[in-house]
Amino acid sequence: MVLIQSINEDQSTTDVIKWLIHFKQKFLRVNDVAPIGAFKYVNGNFIITINNKQIDFSKVDFYWYRRGKFEINPVLKNHSVKHFGREINTYIQNENSALLNYFLVYLKTDIKHSGSFITDVGINKMFVLDKASECNLIVPPSIITGNKIDVSAFLKKHCRIITKPLHSAFHYYSKKYWFPTYTTEVEPEVFKLMPDTFEHSLFQKLIEKKFEIRAFFWDSTIFSMAIFSQSDDQSKIDFRNYVFDRPNRCVPFNLPQKISKKILELANGLNINSGSADLIYSIDREFVFLEI
Repeated sequence: MVLIQSINEDQSTTDVIKWLIHFKQKFLRVNDVAPIGAFKYVNGNFIITINNKQIDFSKVDFYWYRRGKFEINPVLKNHSVKHFGREINTYIQNENSALLNYFLVYLKTDIKHSGSFITDVGINKMFVLDKASECNLIVPPSIITGNKIDVSAFLKKHCRIITKPLHSAFHYYSKKYWFPTYTTEVEPEVFKLMPDTFEHSLFQKLIEKKFEIRAFFWDSTIFSMAIFSQSDDQSKIDFRNYVFDRPNRCVPFNLPQKISKKILELANGLNINSGSADLIYSIDREFVFLEI
């Protein structure tokens, strides 16, 4: 059986599941926060219960971590006794945390897998850029600041700059609307509206591109595509700002061997066995690494 951990809104997970159905493979998908109601660990094997469904990991052939997380439902919630109530709650939380951490390590080391909550969620964009630079990949000049004066100096030096989240994009879902954030150019009218101080943010030099590249790596193999996002004003800064009625042209692309080798070296250094590297092929004919 294939165990998939993802989120409700992820279309890529659904697309993969269609192939599993096509090949008549058994699978189980858990979404968003998966609440573990019961644990059992016997003879080196975990058996857990989620939403009254038991998962025996001796029968899990492959685990794919896409998104989401596991949590343990405590048996005693808001436990209060006359004495030691807070201390007991803290003790239970620490015990559950130790158990969950061991379980996550088990998934990464004892089960054949792709992705891991431990490494995937822990990826830090700035740390990845540092490591990419150490692997001799070209990366954009970057600063982190919460001061408008610093942004002004950076903008003056590079002429065009963008801002993007340090961690992950902000999304808000309501019954009628979806509000996402994208990588955004700091244009003059935007700069004027910025306060003198603000929450610490990431700014980078805007790299003008011929096209973007998404390179999906799986162990020692890379599958890449070129994305002609610059052909539409809506997607030219961030291709995720999709133009649904005029989709960006995407074609298979063979990365130069030296670039592929550097990406795999980076992935190995980050201890991740699958993921996607985003790059730009610039107007200066350079492969510029953006992030994983």
